[in-house]
Amino acid sequence: MIDAVAIANQFRAELQAQNASAMDALTTRWRTVEAALQAEMEALAFQMSQTKADGQTVSESQLYANERYQALLVQLQRELAKYNADAAAIMQAQQLSFASMGAEQATAWLRYSGAIQGSFTQLNSGAFENIAALARADNPLALLLSNAYPETAQAITDALLSGLALGKNPRITARMMVNDGLATSLNHALLLTRDQSIRAARLAALQQYQTSGLADAYMRIAARQRRTCLACLALDGTVYPTNVMMPLHPQCRCTIVPILRGREPLAIPTGKQWFLQQDAATQRSMLGPGRYALWQKGVFQFEDLATVHSGGVWGANTQVTTVEALRRMAQ
Repeated sequence: MIDAVAIANQFRAELQAQNASAMDALTTRWRTVEAALQAEMEALAFQMSQTKADGQTVSESQLYANERYQALLVQLQRELAKYNADAAAIMQAQQLSFASMGAEQATAWLRYSGAIQGSFTQLNSGAFENIAALARADNPLALLLSNAYPETAQAITDALLSGLALGKNPRITARMMVNDGLATSLNHALLLTRDQSIRAARLAALQQYQTSGLADAYMRIAARQRRTCLACLALDGTVYPTNVMMPLHPQCRCTIVPILRGREPLAIPTGKQWFLQQDAATQRSMLGPGRYALWQKGVFQFEDLATVHSGGVWGANTQVTTVEALRRMAQ
C-alpha cells in the first residue's frame, strides 16, 4: 500500500522548491523599484518633517495638494507598471512550469496506485497554456498585479503620516514608507504568483485525471503540520468530482489524490485524526485561546473550523471559521 501522505509531502516540496526560484526573481527585480523611489521618498519625508517643525499641520488632504507628493505618486505608478510587466513574464513562466508539474504529479499518482498498465493520453504544452489562462480567470497577469497600486499608495501615505506623528527622523520615515508602504506591491506580487501557480498545478492535475479516464474523483490531503491552515485540516479527506475544483484559499498547500474508477478511496488518516493525536499545548497553539476554550467545551465539531463560500471569480473558497461564528453555535 502506498504512503499517500509521504508522497503528497514530496510533491508539495517539489512545488515549493520551484516556487522559491520565482520568489527570488521577483524580489531581486523589486530592488530596482526601491532604488528608483528611495530618494524621492526621503525628499518628501524631509520636506514634511520641516513643515511640521515650522508649526504647520500635515494631514492627508494637505499631502494631496503637495507637488512633491503628487510627483511621487506619478513615479510610483510608472515604476510599478514596469515592474508588473516583468513580474507578469515571471509569473507566466511559473504558471506553465507548475501546470507541467501538476500533470506529471497526477500521472505519478496514477502510476503509484497501479492504475496505469500501458500508455494513456497525457496533456501537452498547448493544454498548459489554456490551464494557465483558466487559473487567472482569463485576466491578464499585469492587470491582476496592478490592482495593488491604490493600496500601495495609501500604505505609503499612512507610513509617512505615522512617521511624522511619531517624530521620527526623516530617513527612518522614508524607510517606513518603503518597508511598510511600498512593500505592499511586492507582497501582492509574491502572493499572487504563488496562488496562480498552485491553481495552475491543480487544474492541470484535474485535467490529467479527466483525460486519463482512470479517475472521476479525488481526495483532498492537507499538510500535517502545526502551521497548516485549520480550514484545510478540517476539510482534509473530503472527496470531490474531477470536474469540480475544491474550495481554496490564498497559498493553500493541499494536495489532490485521485480516486480510481471502481475502487474505494485510499484509507488515509484524516487531518482531524492527526489533530486529535497532538498534545494539548499544540492544539491550543493551533486553535488560539478563543477557539481552544470553545473546543474544550465541545461547542463545535472539528469540521466546523472550515467556512466555505461559493461563487466568485476564483470559484469556491474557504477560510477558518471565526471565534465569533463558533461561539454562536452554542446559542
